[in-house]
Amino acid sequence: MSVVKRRMNLMSVIVFVPCLLLVAGNTVFAEPYLMLDADPAVYVYGDEESIVTTSPVFTLYALVNSEAPEAISDPFWLETYYLSAAIVPNPGYNVPGPDLGSYSFNGSTYNVVGFMKYGTPPIEEYLKQNDLPSHGIYETYFHEYFFMLNLDNKATLYNSMVTPGGPTPDPYGTLYYQAFEVDVSGLASGYNMHFDLYTLCSPSVDKFAPFSHDVTTPIPASVILGILGLGVAGWKLRKYA
Repeated sequence: MSVVKRRMNLMSVIVFVPCLLLVAGNTVFAEPYLMLDADPAVYVYGDEESIVTTSPVFTLYALVNSEAPEAISDPFWLETYYLSAAIVPNPGYNVPGPDLGSYSFNGSTYNVVGFMKYGTPPIEEYLKQNDLPSHGIYETYFHEYFFMLNLDNKATLYNSMVTPGGPTPDPYGTLYYQAFEVDVSGLASGYNMHFDLYTLCSPSVDKFAPFSHDVTTPIPASVILGILGLGVAGWKLRKYA
């Protein structure tokens, strides 16, 4: 290795380590405009950060930060929000498949292959250049649910990546939320579900929750135990990406 390259590597370490310590020790986090959260759930770090539920039956929360610049520039209370539920295979499994089981969303049960669409959100296929970013999941079976906010559902503003587990209701809060009851225990073995939150603009994807603030349903219990034992650090959630 050349002297110049060694010096460059050393400089990278000198710059990176203080920045890492600064980020780790900083208690102030910027909350995105759109976030997802779940209860019960933990946060999984690694190459593909995500909030991961610790049970196949959980409450999914769509979160809207009314203090974010995007909420101010485009009135958040007038937005239609889209929630995508997508099938995710564990390593070694494939999509599509002949029978991927079923799941329950807000009290209704759906068969994956018979009900869900195959492709990439949004539903409108003719604007493929403006699809939701793939991040190692799409194309797959997915379904879109759309909703508008109930302005009575207010909570204390928080960052779901930092403290997953659901919002704290607060009548004076600046975070708005929508709750959905989900049960994925009926999915075929080896398959999970991934959720994205976004808005559309005529009708391509406009704004979406960062990859670090999306939600994925349980990976195998043995892996969950390992995550908890290691302090939910250093794990790569979607190795098939």
